[in-house]
Amino acid sequence: DSAIGYLEVVTVHPKEAPNRYGHVVKWEPPVEKVAKDDVIRVHMASSEVQNANMRLRNPGGDGSDVIFDVGIVGGYPHILSPYMVKQFTIGCYSIHNSLLPKYRGPSPVETAILNNDKVTGVTISEYSLVSKHVGKILAQVPVEIPEKSQRSKLLWSLRDAGIPLLIRSLRNLQFLRKHAMEQNEREASYTEDYDESFCKIIWEKSTAEEIVRKSRAFHGKYFMHTNWLGKKMRRKISLEVVGLPTETQKPLDKNIVHGRPGTLFYDGKSNYLETLCIDRSRLIINSLRIFLCESSGGLKFQKRFLKRSGSTRLLTEPVNEGSPAPSFVYPPGTQPEPEPEESQPKESQPKESQPKEPQPEESQREKTQRDKTREHEPSESND
Repeated sequence: DSAIGYLEVVTVHPKEAPNRYGHVVKWEPPVEKVAKDDVIRVHMASSEVQNANMRLRNPGGDGSDVIFDVGIVGGYPHILSPYMVKQFTIGCYSIHNSLLPKYRGPSPVETAILNNDKVTGVTISEYSLVSKHVGKILAQVPVEIPEKSQRSKLLWSLRDAGIPLLIRSLRNLQFLRKHAMEQNEREASYTEDYDESFCKIIWEKSTAEEIVRKSRAFHGKYFMHTNWLGKKMRRKISLEVVGLPTETQKPLDKNIVHGRPGTLFYDGKSNYLETLCIDRSRLIINSLRIFLCESSGGLKFQKRFLKRSGSTRLLTEPVNEGSPAPSFVYPPGTQPEPEPEESQPKESQPKESQPKEPQPEESQREKTQRDKTREHEPSESND
């Protein structure tokens, strides 16, 4: 009853990269781990050159090529060589997490969340040697994007929709190939190959909505990050869980309205921190981690690293240890207007004392002469 009788996997070589504690480790591709657990033969490709020369050899060891019926490409970073594609007698096909021709390229899920889309989907298309995701469309299925959806959860939803679609497509491949549709190039759009630098918080221009949306779009892949300048250390800090306040959620500190973007505020009781962003919107920080340290909730971070609410500001760019944090410079047009001073009622205003006018010089002379005259007058006697 299975649509697949025999399966082999081609993936990229494991890469070395630092883990959360700064130790360089070898990252095994998830598909390789699953294949090994299920005793599926794995072929490794590390570059375009090796990929172009790769042949799927017979596991018997006689050096002959294995001829397969169908090839399925999903999330593979390289363009397959014409020689490899010819090893699939019925053809090579692509499975992609978008409703093509929308969002061709390496990051369709992230882009859909960044653009606040309500619907995405999965597409099965013919594999093209010219460019990725431009072949004729065999089948598609739409997938709803829930509000506040995260990348990692949306990937599971796409997987649950994509696996049945792929099985049905393999079982009806002859019919689907006959009725495959060309993609409308006028509706085509392309995605970027995002790296970790895209998740850097620039306090001079990042809004709370933008930070939260990026956090959801790269959940499970990258964290939003900024720079921390402590008393004895200067390190990158990751904001692991962030959100927006509810309509009824009051600020933790009334002085936050006067704070600079990136300044941390707290009340010593709630297990989260707050900061302002460039548009004066509030950002809730539920969990954060200084590089080479363990993750901390808001309350634990307050007690361990902060002296008082409003005294520490996260920085866009790192500074040297021992140097003071630079002053925040608002970009043109973003400087908040100063609050008007409250005028006191007239009756409560203190009366200003009027300075005494100096007496004319003549009257002072007359007074002096008068005093001298009194000194020479005879005093009254009792005799």
